[in-house]
Amino acid sequence: MDISCPQCQTTKYRNPKMKLMVSKCGHSLCENCVEFKFSKGVGYCPTCKTELKKSGFRYQIFEDAFVELEVDIRKRILKDFNRKEQDFESLDAYNDYLELLETYIFNLTNKVDVEETERKIAEYKEANKDIINKNRGKLTNDEIFIEHLIEQERTAEEMRRKVYEQELQKEQEAKQRVKNDLMEALLQTDGNVDQVLRRGIEDLEKKRKEDVQPIMPNMIKREEDILISLTSDQNQQRLFEYIPPVYEHQGPPVPEKNDLEQLGYLDHVRQERPVERAGGYTREYPCLRAIEEAFDMLLFVKENSLINIKQEATQENEPMEIPPSVKGMTELNRDEFTQTITVPYINIPVECMQSKQLKDILLILPSFKNVRDLEPRLKQISLDPDVIQTKEDIIKRIPSIEEYVEQSFDFIQIIITYANYTIEQIIKGILPDDLMKDKNVNNGSGYSLIGHIAHFNLRDDVLPYKHIIAQVVLDKLPHVKTVVNKLHEIDSVYRNFELEILAGDPNTIVKCRESKATFEFDFAKVYWNPRLSTEHERIIELLRPNDLVFDVCAGVGPFVVPASKFGCLVYANDINPECFKWMNVNFKRNQPKNSLREYHLFNLDGREFLRTIALPQIEHYQKQGQLNIKIVILMNLPGLAITFLD
Repeated sequence: MDISCPQCQTTKYRNPKMKLMVSKCGHSLCENCVEFKFSKGVGYCPTCKTELKKSGFRYQIFEDAFVELEVDIRKRILKDFNRKEQDFESLDAYNDYLELLETYIFNLTNKVDVEETERKIAEYKEANKDIINKNRGKLTNDEIFIEHLIEQERTAEEMRRKVYEQELQKEQEAKQRVKNDLMEALLQTDGNVDQVLRRGIEDLEKKRKEDVQPIMPNMIKREEDILISLTSDQNQQRLFEYIPPVYEHQGPPVPEKNDLEQLGYLDHVRQERPVERAGGYTREYPCLRAIEEAFDMLLFVKENSLINIKQEATQENEPMEIPPSVKGMTELNRDEFTQTITVPYINIPVECMQSKQLKDILLILPSFKNVRDLEPRLKQISLDPDVIQTKEDIIKRIPSIEEYVEQSFDFIQIIITYANYTIEQIIKGILPDDLMKDKNVNNGSGYSLIGHIAHFNLRDDVLPYKHIIAQVVLDKLPHVKTVVNKLHEIDSVYRNFELEILAGDPNTIVKCRESKATFEFDFAKVYWNPRLSTEHERIIELLRPNDLVFDVCAGVGPFVVPASKFGCLVYANDINPECFKWMNVNFKRNQPKNSLREYHLFNLDGREFLRTIALPQIEHYQKQGQLNIKIVILMNLPGLAITFLD
């Protein structure tokens, strides 16, 4: 489809020089229409009637104006949502933050709950303004290098412009002098005028050749100086030094590449072909790789050392222990988790911070900064006391920093608080030991996240601790606003269950994303299981555009909403009126604006839907001769689905 202006309908085919411009509302106009409609500086978008300024338009980069709008919104949002992974207690918290960020961008791009989204963004900016301003002031090495490069390029461009203007002025002055000399010669001559003109032209050509100066070599030299200066600056700021990997084998040494043929390893390996040899591949490489992998899986046990290996295996690093006073706690007292521990530390320069082995010995705790700035180029790092007890423990792992370990290794006392423990550690420390030994008891890690709700299915033995578990989850997961517990098994025809709100906001209407679609529903009144998301996506991947899909037990639409977006013709049904209500909401929410995609929703019993809706529609398509259409019938009701075929 050819690109065209929505206002004047001019296409790229009819006017190859046409340039589209895009505004903050995301709609496009050609350059001529912008000049005409916004000649006074202010006007209204012909598509959405938003008041716009001429200065707010810019040239469109992407063919799709929707992509252009998303890019603009993303740039605006990322100016404030600029937190990094190191700003969060855990990787899960950072991933939740990224998910929230993508939800905001999706809402603003697709005009979903715009006012509510903008309000939440404003609240976030107000609550995190210190972190936002701090991160805005930070520039990565790449950003610094790029800014330096841009500044140097601007300087070079300005120098080129000045040189060009000087040369142009000299050329004009030379032309004027030749012209004046020629006019003077013509006025004073008494002879042949043609001869005077010919002599003047020859003098002009001669002077032009004499005045030519090698400008480009100077400019090339200047650009080389810029690159040299950038390279030297980059070398001075380099914080990473490449260290070739060292392969430590537990068994005998691996043969060298040059010895493979002599030792007989190549006797049964095919000789490489000329085309393979031209690419740098010889038969020694795959043979050596196979030997490396085989030897890497070996473990040689020296005589009388098996006992030591067993002892080392039993001394695995356990997580930091919770104070025993919190055991059996039924009302959360955060102060009880405070304790002082002694940990080792060393002082090392910034250049040594890139060592991969260093990460294995750091003290990693939530909300704990294990690296402190001592001087601009010197860091103090706290080490894991379960891994490091002596200097030799560090030197054995990282020999390259032995000098700094000898100079600075020591111990320091730090205070550990409630904030430095994970959910699993806290709940394990609170619950009695006999409950923790039972693998069938939910110990707090077995919960599902549905939007802002954390859903538990606690056993009876754990119920006395249900409120304290809920409070811990609210503390540790900022995006969770409500914690609920399932009271009974699903036994109703509507497939919903009774739940108890343990802590937080009693609001059970949630929003969540799955299969590139956004779903909204009342979790207390419908059935939704996030653990089925993989199965939903597997089924959706089997569908193709124009497939005819009948979902007998559609719920709130986890199968049919993405299928409709994918181009399938959907007939969806659920006996639960609440599911029917929210399924309708979700279809409207996920349909593109002005979309003509067809879908049909029903609130019927499954058997009635199959008999009165699905079967007649299938017969209708078969009578029309559309036998190439794939018909898909979904019945996501384990144990009962087969009874619908009676």
